[in-house]
Amino acid sequence: MPRSATGSLIEPGGGFWSVNVNCSSWRCRDHAALFAGSGGFTLLEMLVVLVIMGIIVSVATLSIHSGENQAEIEANRFAVLVRLAQEQAILTTAEYAVQFEPGSYFFVRLVKGKWESIEDDEVLRRRSLPEEIELEIVLDGEKAAITPPVEDQTAFDQQIPRLYLLSSGEFSPFSVTFLNRFARIAMAVRGTMLEGVTVSEIETLS
Repeated sequence: MPRSATGSLIEPGGGFWSVNVNCSSWRCRDHAALFAGSGGFTLLEMLVVLVIMGIIVSVATLSIHSGENQAEIEANRFAVLVRLAQEQAILTTAEYAVQFEPGSYFFVRLVKGKWESIEDDEVLRRRSLPEEIELEIVLDGEKAAITPPVEDQTAFDQQIPRLYLLSSGEFSPFSVTFLNRFARIAMAVRGTMLEGVTVSEIETLS
């Protein structure tokens, strides 16, 4: 005679005959506790995961493509990584930032009051720029100078440019221009709370 999912016998007419199920074994108890404690995923959690997966796929696609316009490739990669870091900051309720150095940029996270580089994330790792690419950075409406790190000072004492990505979803207005010195091509990555993060080509002097 067929049984229901709870172990009750199903009467041919559609009713149920109650049957006591012995659940004394450790395997049965563990399975029962698993199903009782599982609340499933919310729609928001599933959407966030899908967004992050899409961004990771975009980063992988940018990593395997090559072309003459390195400025466009690097600008699009930077925009995708900034969006991913924003999602991570919101999802983990942690404060993130992008830190710039000559010829490279990397992501940092606020841990116990100090900014620490993210070493355990292959996607948000340090990114070195091709030799032909130069950066021009504007943060909060002011042009930022990129200077080498100073070994005898902490990150807070150094006047280094950082793009802050807060757990609240907020970030300061910014513009990061990737200039190809040889091809004279420039791509600007801009970010505002109203328009989000966008990428566009800008005119350069010949």
